[in-house]
Amino acid sequence: MMCAFDIKGYLAHFRRVYSTTSSLSYVFPPRTTVMGLLAAIVGKNRDSYYEEYSQLKIAISIKSKIRKLVFSSNYLDTDSISHSNLRGIKGRVPVTREILVENNGGIICYRIFVAGEVGEIVEVFKRGPCYPVALGVANFLGWIERFNAINGFSIFNSCEQLNISTVVPNLKSITIEPEPSKRIILEERVPRTFDSYRRSGELMNYLYEESCGTLQVSGKAEFFKCKDLEGELNGIFV
Repeated sequence: MMCAFDIKGYLAHFRRVYSTTSSLSYVFPPRTTVMGLLAAIVGKNRDSYYEEYSQLKIAISIKSKIRKLVFSSNYLDTDSISHSNLRGIKGRVPVTREILVENNGGIICYRIFVAGEVGEIVEVFKRGPCYPVALGVANFLGWIERFNAINGFSIFNSCEQLNISTVVPNLKSITIEPEPSKRIILEERVPRTFDSYRRSGELMNYLYEESCGTLQVSGKAEFFKCKDLEGELNGIFV
């Protein structure tokens, strides 16, 4: 079984796993972030869903053109605890953060596809999420629209050429045909899995079309075809 839904909001931040003092952001939610989002929707405890949800097949489509805003903040220096540090008298730590917004000041939208053992997720969607959903960080609250339980879909491992609507893993086994009117963007070192201690596992590179268009893809990967609310579409599980 497969389900799909839109996650929307005005602000988003998906922190890159290798950023330290500067909080840099991926353009789309990594697979691990989607797993946490699903756990919040269902109401699972923090450490209870890692193994179960790692078995799900997940695909992500960027539905709105994204741009990044860069802000600087002064954080309290808590390396050592003292009266002057906690009150910000002694000095603060400057931190740069990237915030995602819709290019024209509208609403950010990502479409999430989930296949596998999703019966529990579908039942919860019928009555509403157990916990509020957020786009990366807790204070960037979002909402869910256009939930769809998809029964008619197929999964296959190779294709000659398809127009792919989701982000595309940068695998050696697939080829992307360049198109003059489209700009292909590379998103590097995105986490795909994590272990029971929440340590990042495999990191992958992904490709997407800057203006939310499709990419012409051929080769071997885990493709899927389904009939969504917007009609027939093709995607790749990340």
